Amino acid sequence: MIDIHAHLIPGVDDGSVSYYESVRMLEMACQCGVRALVATPHSNIPIHNNYYGEWFENCFKKLQDLTKEIPITLYKGMEIYLTKDVVDLVKDNKLITINNTRYILIELPVLDLTHNILTNIKSIINANLIPIIAHPERYELFYDDTSLLMQLASQGCIFQVNKGSVLGQFGATAQKLAKYMLKHGLVHIVASDAHSPYQRTTRLDEAYDYICYRYGSEYAKTLFYINPRRILKDENIDRWGFL
Repeated sequence: MIDIHAHLIPGVDDGSVSYYESVRMLEMACQCGVRALVATPHSNIPIHNNYYGEWFENCFKKLQDLTKEIPITLYKGMEIYLTKDVVDLVKDNKLITINNTRYILIELPVLDLTHNILTNIKSIINANLIPIIAHPERYELFYDDTSLLMQLASQGCIFQVNKGSVLGQFGATAQKLAKYMLKHGLVHIVASDAHSPYQRTTRLDEAYDYICYRYGSEYAKTLFYINPRRILKDENIDRWGFL
């Protein structure tokens, strides 16, 4: 399996607080069959600006050195809070895409207007980038009306659902929307969005087994391996459902 969303860089956001925790997270991921993982710290929000720089390279290199005996390949990325400045910040190398590809992991502003979200997403697409919307099933703005979800899909966004939502760990409403999206082919990737080795961990096996059982092994393989691998290689992913 390949996990494209995990908060592994220690001490920079609400994820891992130490290299010890980060190493444990990678050990857990390896034990459940993950062989590649993208470190995606929160970026571009006031409390976690985390703009790309030497600090990122140093932390990433240290994490690689500490985990060189663990058979997992690490990649760089960010979970980027959506603002009108995202494209300019990418051009200025202050924000980075997943493994320097066209794919950019985006966190939506929960209090923003629908018009602003669509406009800012469109600017990203116009810059020849492909937005991956992180955990759409957790945003309340989609709970009563999925029309914005469909508009984002029609614009060209792809959707990454959290494994915890699939398993009901973020409440019944998030799980209901995750299942709706799975049923209608609106999920393109499942990732851990891991924050620690204690809760919200890097283990993907339970969610993988659940999707195999409910939706079939080919669907699970696409969500946990085929599409994530294509993202890392900057290839087009499989789309289906409403798209």
